[in-house]
Amino acid sequence: MIFDDSDKKNFEKPIELDLDLVDPNSDLNTNLKIGNLLFGKLGETEVFELIKNSGLIQKLNDRNFFNINFSIEYLSDLDNRIFLKTREGEILVHIRLKFADFFIKKISENRKMIYIDWLLTQNVSLKTEKYKKKLFKGQEYPGLNVFKEITILIFMIHKKLQSYGVFNIPEYFHDAILFQKEFRFVDYEKEAYFKKLQIQFKNFTIRELSNLIHESKIFFKSNGKQFLWNHGEMLSSMNEFIYESIFDENYKNQYKKFFETEFEIKE
Repeated sequence: MIFDDSDKKNFEKPIELDLDLVDPNSDLNTNLKIGNLLFGKLGETEVFELIKNSGLIQKLNDRNFFNINFSIEYLSDLDNRIFLKTREGEILVHIRLKFADFFIKKISENRKMIYIDWLLTQNVSLKTEKYKKKLFKGQEYPGLNVFKEITILIFMIHKKLQSYGVFNIPEYFHDAILFQKEFRFVDYEKEAYFKKLQIQFKNFTIRELSNLIHESKIFFKSNGKQFLWNHGEMLSSMNEFIYESIFDENYKNQYKKFFETEFEIKE
């Protein structure tokens, strides 16, 4: 299955997802690779041009990272990693993408989709204790503030591969925050809770709110039950049929209902 091999550090395989890999027996670790091509279609020179056109290299230069080493790791024809590293080999950007046919339950059809298995950016020049206090869960270094450029890059790849959509499964609440401008949770309940938490606790920083959620300090006001961060897909699709089929009127109506939920903090 697609989650059997992941770069996510603390990922537990979801019990139910709205997107399923079509062939559950597909081995994403197969040694069969289609040359030095990203998913058998894009050469390294072309991928690096996309990276430059996204503005990512310029942003890294702006942060005093020059002579950047670029490489693609071909785990299989369905599973590739993209790395940008310093001259010393320290990772600045690590993106793991999987490209395969997925069965979309909402429409009962298969479509080629890109799954963002892992996305890491880190400013390895900030190594002091001062910065360690400001890290989010899962971070070893502060980020590089290049998410906009990485999003542009992934959507460029999405267009080149002619996929029907891009999705990810955020490991943490603060990960989902990064994606929320272009992505929505496929599950209306998750999307409603995600948005409501931000509005209800708008006086908290993202770091503070994320810590409260992942330290199990947020509860439902109506019944006193603990709010748990459950994994779910966040999807972005430029395909009108896919988008309108998933985020339909029922989705909107159910979203409104769950958005009325109130939360409280218990230390």
